[in-house]
Amino acid sequence: FLRRMAEAGLVEDEVRFKKKDGTVMNCQRMAVARKDEHGNVVAFQGISRDITERRTAERERELLLRQLEEKTKELEQIVFVSSHDLRSPLVNIQGFTNEAQRELDEIRELLQGEKLSPAGRKRISELLEHQIPEAFGYVLAGSTKIDSLLTGLLRISRLGRTALRIETLDMNKLLGEVTSVFEFRIKETRTIVRVEKLPACMGDRVQVDQVFSNLLDNALKFLDPQRQGEIIITGTAEGEKSVYCVEDNGRGIAQQHHERVFEIFQSLGKGEGRGEGLGLSIVQRIVGRHGGRVRLESMPGHGSRFYVELPAGGK
Repeated sequence: FLRRMAEAGLVEDEVRFKKKDGTVMNCQRMAVARKDEHGNVVAFQGISRDITERRTAERERELLLRQLEEKTKELEQIVFVSSHDLRSPLVNIQGFTNEAQRELDEIRELLQGEKLSPAGRKRISELLEHQIPEAFGYVLAGSTKIDSLLTGLLRISRLGRTALRIETLDMNKLLGEVTSVFEFRIKETRTIVRVEKLPACMGDRVQVDQVFSNLLDNALKFLDPQRQGEIIITGTAEGEKSVYCVEDNGRGIAQQHHERVFEIFQSLGKGEGRGEGLGLSIVQRIVGRHGGRVRLESMPGHGSRFYVELPAGGK
């Protein structure tokens, strides 16, 4: 620093110091070299300012801006759900309700005749035993779908209301608890699950548990039936963050779907009938609230790697 001042005359930089009490201070320094008439440095003059609060405020501002961006994107997704996903089951309900009404009218007309012919009896039987129950079955499926979508929207909206209880998390213990919950499915699918030594992180225990539960659930859902399932969970400490990876050898996800799988009600598979498609959206939402991020690396037929970055744990 002194050599730079001697060469440049004026130097300004920012450094971090650890105080005697162990706290870290962000410091902005500005210094100038005083020289005599011959160009020799005879003195240094400078000032240091504690800008810790400013840097903290800037980080909080960045977090708020990121949360605002996520909220805006989430609102766009909700509008899409309202105009598209909810419309489809409503169209089914309206269409099959009208069809059931027409069939009931047909039965009414057949019964109003003076004498019911064998063909008429057969037709009434067909309507009552097959066509009307089938129509009401579609109506029920549509209403169930709407209920599922609305329940999902409610779950997503509630995530932001719960206050986070941040603490240092022993991730080895937490992942042990998570995997034990899935023990039956792991044995049923004969999947090999390996959890390597993991660094600690800072987070809300309940919500971080939910993150890895959803990732493990997805990995088990989309195993490749052509080979034995294998799921490996690893982690590394990288400065101020801990990075975890949930890797599987499942079906994999095409590049064009990497961003889409994190959207509300987007499922990794079609026609699976395996839930609301909320798992990864919830993962991204929780990790974002912790000031971290989640990313995906995957190719069809080569499995997937989900990386979760969270604040590093205390010493």
